[in-house]
Order: sequence, then structure tokens, then C-alpha cells
Amino acid sequence: MAFGINIDQRKTNKKNHIIDLFRLHGSLSKVQAKDLSGYSMDTILSVFNHLIEENLIYETEGEQKQKGRRATFFQLKSYAHVYLGITFNQSGIYTSLISFSNEVIDTKITETDIFTSKDEFIAEFTKHLNEFIKTNSDYFKNLRSIGCGIPGILQAENNRYLNYTLMPYLNNFDIKEFISSFFPNKEIFIEHNIKSMTSYFFSHSDIITRFKKILYISVRSGVASGFIYNGEIITDHGEIGHMKVSESKERCICGKTGCLDLFFSYMSISNAVKPYMKLKKIRPVSKDIQQEYKTGNSKIIEIIDERYCYFAEAVHDAANLLCPDLIIISGAILGCFDDPVKKLTDHINSVYQDTGYVRNFQNAEIKFMDLGAEIAAEGCCYYLIRKDWGYEEV
Repeated sequence: MAFGINIDQRKTNKKNHIIDLFRLHGSLSKVQAKDLSGYSMDTILSVFNHLIEENLIYETEGEQKQKGRRATFFQLKSYAHVYLGITFNQSGIYTSLISFSNEVIDTKITETDIFTSKDEFIAEFTKHLNEFIKTNSDYFKNLRSIGCGIPGILQAENNRYLNYTLMPYLNNFDIKEFISSFFPNKEIFIEHNIKSMTSYFFSHSDIITRFKKILYISVRSGVASGFIYNGEIITDHGEIGHMKVSESKERCICGKTGCLDLFFSYMSISNAVKPYMKLKKIRPVSKDIQQEYKTGNSKIIEIIDERYCYFAEAVHDAANLLCPDLIIISGAILGCFDDPVKKLTDHINSVYQDTGYVRNFQNAEIKFMDLGAEIAAEGCCYYLIRKDWGYEEV
């Protein structure tokens, strides 16, 4: 059945499909677009005319055939529409500006010490945004919408209020009103940062099209996850960090005992290794922990290896539950290991006898991707681009 209930929707669908082909291939001739899309030449001519009228493409150079008529090539006008993504956590503030062509125009990261008050946070956030706006003032003329991926619990109308246990001074902070003060009259979408991180993979068409079921696991402030099925986010804030992995009686902030977050979150690892760090800080950062691990600090190796086993078993259980085709793990602390995936699978193989009866974990491809917290800002943009320019192949 043709996409949409009327001819205008079908035209938009075809136009967005051609735009996505430009994203994938850079420059295209009309003949190439016809061959790649399967549309008739009449449809291609109509779509290209609309894209030119809307100032979304322009003529460019392309590789000509040795024989025959010279082709005219086009490519997307990257800055015709741009999207802003914003996120933050205990360690910093991250902002990205991305074109509807999926080109990352600019990214700004402001690393911070742990904030102690709402006023301190707002002052740093204000400085960060003002500097970013000034640097990219020309692009903001074509700003279409803004996405903000935030940690913690989103509450009240349109997810505008934040409550976050690890930054309690921001409880009831109206994040939407704050961002609106910089961008009046612009549409602002507020989502949890795990949904934003998961949305980052929409920019990886090779991953989205190749794997039907994708489990993304992020190890940062805590261990959280998102699940993509058939190119759509099904679970946008999974709490793998609150799976029970130990008989420890230590109480988690969620009210349970034995949660993975008590052992394999940034805070728990930082507190555990701090007494054994050569460089004394209020709280060691991930890169310092990595350095100590890789240079052979035996006590830190012992602590992190033991806790990584808990993480590996939680990933194993999640795979049995969700039966993913691909598991992506990321997070700075995983950089301690030369090969985080091999270390994970080696542990599972050492503690579980593989009878061949349950194959969910063994059948999943596991990939480590060295991604920073800024992917939540980029993911906000990719989510909005997909929302505005998505299509169904027909």
C-alpha cells in the first residue's frame, strides 16, 4: 500500500527518501537517484524540481562516465536546516549542531567539576550556550528545532521538570523554560538522555538496516539501556543497572540491594578505587582510572575486573531476555580493557557451561563503541531529523 492517505503525503515520502539517498551517497545525478530509489524518471524530475525550489540542493561536481552525455550532479545544501542538541551530566555540558544532511557542524564540550548548587550549574550552562551561539551565529538563522536529553526523572507537562538523584539541587528545575530563554519561539523537545543516546544510532544506517533487534548498553553515571526494533526505539530508558547481581546487603538508591549500579557505575567504581589512586582527587575521572589500570595498579585491576564480571553477567541475562541481534556497549570505564567484548565473553564462557539449549547470548553480535556522553546531544538531533525527514521505502 502506498505511504500516506493522500498524494501530498506520498510526495513528501518520496522526497524524503531521495534526501536520504543524498545523505548516503553525497552527490547524485537524476539517473543515479532513479536507479537507487526505483522511482520513475517523472517522479525523480518532480522531486528534484521541488528540492531546487526549496533551496535544499545545489549543483556540484561528480564522477562522469567516459561515454555518453555529461550528467549534472547535485548535493544537499547542508545548512538549509539545522538542529540543536543539548545534554548534561555531573561531568559536563554537551551541545551539538547538526544539519538535516546528518553533517555535524559543531560540538562543544564543557567539562566541569561536580556542581554544588543550582546557581552554579545555571551560570556554567548559560556561559556554555552563549559561547556556542556566538560561534555558530550564521547557522542559527536556519535553526529548525531543539532537543535536550537529560538525566534523571522527567516529570510534569511535556517532560519539562527534572528530578535527578545525582544532582539533587536541580530537582524541579524547569529545563524547557531555561532553554527557551535562549531560543524564543523555537520548538523544544525534552527526552531522557538514554533515548537520546539510543537515537544516535539513527545516523548509522549500516547498523540500523543490518540488525533487526539492537540492544544498546551505556555505562556512565549508571548502567542503562535502549532497545531498537525494526528501526524504531521500543525501550528508551531500560534500567539494567538495577538488575540484581550480588547478595550484598548494601542498599541502592532504588530501594533494592545487590544492584549492578552499586558495583559498576561511575560513582561506585570511583569511590572503590580512590584509596588506591596515585593521583589523589576529590573524585577520580575515568581517564585517570584507565591510566592506573593499564599501568598495572594491581589493586585497581582487581576491583574493576571483579565488578566487570557482574556487568558481563547482567549483559548475558539481558540478552536472554531480549534476544538481540546486536549488543552495543559503551562507556569510558570500558576503556580500561584492550578488548572489552573479549573480556566480557571470556568471563561468560568461563562460568557458564554452554549446553547449546539457550543461544540468545551466543547468537548476538557484541560490539564495543568508544562513545562519549556527547552522543546524547547528537542523538537529540538525529531523532528530530528522523521525525521531520523520515520516510518509508515503497
